[in-house]
Amino acid sequence: MPRQASASASPSASAAAATSAVTSASASASKSFRYSISQRVSVLVLHVEGLSWQAIEQKTGVKQTAQSYIRKKAKQRGFRPEIDPQVLDKYVIDSKPSGRPKEISEDTEQQLLANV
Repeated sequence: MPRQASASASPSASAAAATSAVTSASASASKSFRYSISQRVSVLVLHVEGLSWQAIEQKTGVKQTAQSYIRKKAKQRGFRPEIDPQVLDKYVIDSKPSGRPKEISEDTEQQLLANV
């Protein structure tokens, strides 16, 4: 059963939780391309509560284009706020990166690095 990232019946309580969750990360993440999990959850919660993209950006530091992308990815992953406004981990956590898998194990890599 997936863990719930944020589930609150009270809009004001979830907004307060969303803004407090990103206090430390919002200043440093505003210039990066990846936003923290807490910022993604906050974007979804605040959007469900009806805040404008400007207000969401002010509270979370997430730009409008990134907010749109976060909402789009969450909907692709099954987020349906009109049915159930709960934000589950699977809606906001990145999937495993694609690409060629490693040919050596973690233990072998650690041993090689220790010998260097």
